[in-house]
Amino acid sequence: MYNGYSWDAANFVYNPYSVLLLFDYGRYNPFWYSTDTPTFLLKLLKTKDTLEKVLKESIRVTETFTEGQRIESLSSLALLFQAGYLTINNFDRKAGYYYLQIPNEEVRMAINQLALAFTRGELAYQEVIYQ
Repeated sequence: MYNGYSWDAANFVYNPYSVLLLFDYGRYNPFWYSTDTPTFLLKLLKTKDTLEKVLKESIRVTETFTEGQRIESLSSLALLFQAGYLTINNFDRKAGYYYLQIPNEEVRMAINQLALAFTRGELAYQEVIYQ
């Protein structure tokens, strides 16, 4: 549930925060929301195009997708990767492409719940923050 983070498509690590909470509570839970997911993620996923890309099995990006970008102009996919919402699951060294995906079920559940709440209008009040 908590594994899947990788920066090289070969070595994968667990989310240490969620693992600590697992031991604290003694059960598996999707703890991702306790790290302020909704506000941050809503801004990045509010376009249908970005949400559809993230929910795909794999997203192909160039190996330079995070280079040379200022935080103000960082692409949504690069920011989602750097924040841990996406991870590298494959790398095509010959072609120079990374393949990104949601790292684990905990994050997938959080994104799905947020998308559902937003489409139902339950998170519409947060739109005011971004106007």
